[in-house]
Amino acid sequence: MIKKRKNQKLFEKDKKSNIVWKKNPRLTKYIPFGILLNMEKDFSTKNKIIQVSLKLFSEKGYDAIGVQEIVTKCGITKPTLYYYFGSKLGLLQEIVNSFGGELYKRISSKAKYDYDFIKNLTDILYTVVEFAKEVPDFFKFHNALLFYPSDNEAYKVHYEIQKKINKCFEDLFINGTAQLGNMKGYELLFAYNFQIIVMGTACSVLNGEEVNDDTIYRVVRAFLYGVAN
Repeated sequence: MIKKRKNQKLFEKDKKSNIVWKKNPRLTKYIPFGILLNMEKDFSTKNKIIQVSLKLFSEKGYDAIGVQEIVTKCGITKPTLYYYFGSKLGLLQEIVNSFGGELYKRISSKAKYDYDFIKNLTDILYTVVEFAKEVPDFFKFHNALLFYPSDNEAYKVHYEIQKKINKCFEDLFINGTAQLGNMKGYELLFAYNFQIIVMGTACSVLNGEEVNDDTIYRVVRAFLYGVAN
């Protein structure tokens, strides 16, 4: 709901056309009230489809869920889903690009080597844990997709994002050898192992376990101890 701010005009009537316009603060311009209502309804419907589908995919798996089950849960018709996404695969692409893209963006921002390798590892772990708390359904689905058969259509869609995430870890560990020479020659192996640790730690949140600053500190130190020895 848009709240009226002090001295803010939410409605304005065009003198020539007699159309009532409603101001959208996010767009800082006036748009027809009727069109705005339709835009808000479209966004609400599309978002509902995404959220319901994501929950179903995370609970039962992508292949086990059909379009009929999704639309029944949403209280819509198949043509409505096809209108927004084109197909079940199109819906999956929207989910992966939106949520997976956000996960990649957050990891990427923390994986830029800044000559403090320990801080990089700590920030990445903290960021992924927070992401898992924010969108548990997607994070659960994301980790399940990692183990789908490579010829599965869901795996192929997800792998495009996962490749970018893998590259973030790989580049960080390659650069990190400047501080930890023990990793030289094994950078990709250590990058892969740390990524597993990160995802596993974040998944523990979904199981109701507490992951706090002390947990993150101990996980990173334990990993680095293994690298050093």
